[in-house]
Amino acid sequence: MFGIAKIRMISGYHDKLLHGERQGQRSIRLSKAYRAFYIEHDDHIIIEVIEVNKHEY
Repeated sequence: MFGIAKIRMISGYHDKLLHGERQGQRSIRLSKAYRAFYIEHDDHIIIEVIEVNKHEY
């Protein structure tokens, strides 16, 4: 197993499927302060990063 599937197994990255306005997107923690939002294409082979922002707590 490689790529994003392997990263999802590491709990610290908090990769999760989103709902509501971001339905179909996923988010992953890049650091304690930043998250990336992305969409998977072509059976999880292509990842399109659509936004990176500072996560507000």
